Amino acid sequence: MKLHGLTVGYPHPGRLPDEVVDAYYGPVFGTPESSGAFARLTAAISSDDLAAVRPQLAQLKVPTLIVWGTGDLFFPLKWARRLADLIPGTTTIAKLDGARMHFPDHRADEFVPLLQQHWVQNGW
Repeated sequence: MKLHGLTVGYPHPGRLPDEVVDAYYGPVFGTPESSGAFARLTAAISSDDLAAVRPQLAQLKVPTLIVWGTGDLFFPLKWARRLADLIPGTTTIAKLDGARMHFPDHRADEFVPLLQQHWVQNGW
């Protein structure tokens, strides 16, 4: 089983159940067409994408919770702050120390209470 693509998102990718690995890899690498589409998408990603939606983010006044893993290898905490600066409805930046990209999977015990608290505080 090849896990190298998940090593950046999980602290222990070798411990993932096969169905989790398949859920990530199947849609992306399951066929030559999906692999090619993913390669094109990856090559096309640019910081210009965020810049293009700045006007829309500036209008987002709904209470917004930003949860950020400080162990993310691609996006350091400064990006959470930049996002919060762009979204006027941001109420909280919650940090999960050492959490990586896929923390909702492997740190759900910390993530879910943050969501629940946010929902309660905002009457949802």
